Amino acid sequence: MNPAKFRLLTREEIILLQQQHCHAVDWNQVKVKDPFSPEKFREVYFSGEVYLGCQQKDVHIRNGYTLPSGIYMAAIHHCSIGDNVHISRVHGNIAHYRIGEGCVIRNIDT
Repeated sequence: MNPAKFRLLTREEIILLQQQHCHAVDWNQVKVKDPFSPEKFREVYFSGEVYLGCQQKDVHIRNGYTLPSGIYMAAIHHCSIGDNVHISRVHGNIAHYRIGEGCVIRNIDT
């Protein structure tokens, strides 16, 4: 991960994220890579320094099944998230991880 490829969120992006029930301890700690798609994040709590990759393509898993990329219903603390991942229904949190491109994390606790 190259931090130079990431930027701060715009005010408009923060407003869209908040409308989708996303929250951050400090929005200045959330860095994104372009092109950024705020609609790919719903009910996410961000804390610590978080880097978000591009979420533009569906994530393909076995038997031709696909999932939309993005993060849905999760708490992310001090993580680097790769491009085109699917993270959903994290009942605890994901903390201090580097999550690679194309990863799927669903229905976990902590």
